[in-house]
Amino acid sequence: MLALAYRNEFLHFMDRMTGFQLFPPSIYGFTDLPALIIRKDILLICGSAWLVCILGGVIPAWRAGRLQPVEALRYE
Repeated sequence: MLALAYRNEFLHFMDRMTGFQLFPPSIYGFTDLPALIIRKDILLICGSAWLVCILGGVIPAWRAGRLQPVEALRYE
C-alpha cells in the first residue's frame, strides 16, 4: 500500500535521477500513474497468498509428521 501511495513520487524521482522517462506522456497519454484501490481486490490477493502459504507449510509438515523417525533418517 505504501508503494502504491507514493508511486508517482517515485516515478518522478527516477525520471530526475536517470534522465530517462519510463512512461513518456507523448506515447502513453498520462503524466502520473493511475491507480484504483479496491478493498475487495486487496482482500482477495491477501487471502489467496495466506492460503497458499499455509498450505505450503502445513501439507509438508503433516506428511513429515506421519513418518517414522527411523524411516525418515534412512533416506537422508
